Amino acid sequence: GDLDLLVAGKQGIEWWKNEGNGNHFLRVHLVGTADNAGRCNKYGIGSLVELRTATGYQAQTARRPAVHFGLGDTDKVDVMRIVWTNGVPQAEVDLAGNLVIREEMSLKGSCPYIYTWTGDHFAFLTDCLWAAPLGLQVAEGVVAPSRSWEYLKIPGDKLKPRDDRYELLLTEELWEAGYFDQVRLLAVDHAPDVEIFSNEKVGPAEIAEFKIHTVRKRRLPVSIKDSQGNECLQRLAKADSRFVKAFPERIRRGLAPRHYIEIDLGKRQRDDQLKLFLTGWIFPTDTSLNIAYAQDPELDGPTLPYVMVPDRQGNWQTVIPFMGFPGGKTKTIVVDMTGKFLADDYRVRIVTSAEIYWDRVFYTLNEAPAEVQVTVQSLVAAELFERGFSAPLPSAPHAPRRYDGRRVSQKHRWPPMQGAFTATGDVLELLLEGDDRMAVIGAGDAIRCQFVMTPLKPGWKRDFLLHSVGWDKDADLNTIDGQNTEPLPFRKMRSYPYAPGESYPDTEATRRYRRQYQRRYVFPQSFWRLENWLETK
Repeated sequence: GDLDLLVAGKQGIEWWKNEGNGNHFLRVHLVGTADNAGRCNKYGIGSLVELRTATGYQAQTARRPAVHFGLGDTDKVDVMRIVWTNGVPQAEVDLAGNLVIREEMSLKGSCPYIYTWTGDHFAFLTDCLWAAPLGLQVAEGVVAPSRSWEYLKIPGDKLKPRDDRYELLLTEELWEAGYFDQVRLLAVDHAPDVEIFSNEKVGPAEIAEFKIHTVRKRRLPVSIKDSQGNECLQRLAKADSRFVKAFPERIRRGLAPRHYIEIDLGKRQRDDQLKLFLTGWIFPTDTSLNIAYAQDPELDGPTLPYVMVPDRQGNWQTVIPFMGFPGGKTKTIVVDMTGKFLADDYRVRIVTSAEIYWDRVFYTLNEAPAEVQVTVQSLVAAELFERGFSAPLPSAPHAPRRYDGRRVSQKHRWPPMQGAFTATGDVLELLLEGDDRMAVIGAGDAIRCQFVMTPLKPGWKRDFLLHSVGWDKDADLNTIDGQNTEPLPFRKMRSYPYAPGESYPDTEATRRYRRQYQRRYVFPQSFWRLENWLETK
């Protein structure tokens, strides 16, 4: 940990050795990890590194791969904080002296998370509100569309009764705000030989309309090859988190060379009713990356998935210009290929340059809808509370990050967005109907939802669909209005930011909502005081 000195002068090079130094040090190596490529330079050059010790405060701007601090006779660091070049802070507390630390940049934004009660604990399931970003720019001044509703499948074995109720958590754990206007749990009961799927894709309503797809017999393709010619059928035969990366290496986070998986369905009939079921996940870009891609003369932003089939001459033609994509962490989407084939060649290419990883592919053939019984499990309790942040679980290669619901920290993690959040406590009234009175939650918040359990028909199985209406706003510095909870979204808005002449509804109900619920104000200035990072939230 001693720093020696090499001096180059007229007399040549001299080595001044630091001998007998009894002082302490901390050395920090900043790493813009592969998962965050493009969000910050590789070594975090330009980032601010701060230390608080018993004897005072030190700060350095990173100008080389390692930042060295002398601690004198102090052998402990109370808190070390990095403010990365994109404004995201992260910290380590209670560090011993004489350490070399490798500090990786953490993921800052995605969407709210869902945890389900599995019998003895809340387990991470997936993320939600993926189709409803607010202020997300896909290029400078071009805002991504937003669809406020979704239906996500919860497998029956992932949600167990707890005292005759079903219980789940909706959490915010990244640098963003979630706006939940309605939450419903639908029980979908069916025969044991039937599987059910919803359409968990991001895309406009016309391609992502709500529908329960039933499956009696999964059919595997003859072959599935990636764009490098590798056979992937065995890895895509079942959902086991052995994800296929169909491209050699990505260019930057969220962007890969254009690539495809080619699905050979074998001999079929032109009038077959055929649906493809694809399970996978997307590593997303964010507003800052999208703007960077738009400004780069050598790069385009990601091309979202489209579908090609061969024509009679063997040339590949686009038959579905945009098929949608799995929103965030692992989801299953459905692509109806009925009537889409142009020749007696039943190969399908799913083409994209987005960073998408596939886990399973199968299809159904001429299946009539199976009988299902859908019942609403009434929401009877909803409590908003300050929960904290779950520890990440080890992840398999090319798999999305998952979290341990049993290991929760309440330490500060993200700069708070300014504005009014919903007060902690009972928020049941806000989630029963889609009425523009929503629970607004920030980083570290959670909503515990409880639903009354209805009886299950003897001999049948039960899965669930979580129907939510809401939005999510990333606090990226390039997200429009991303540093504030306002303006609030509403169901009939034509765009966000609002279109000319639009405003949040001003009614007696919404005025009462603001007075009664929107009264937890956050003031970011206190967050940046370094000593506050020593305290729990």
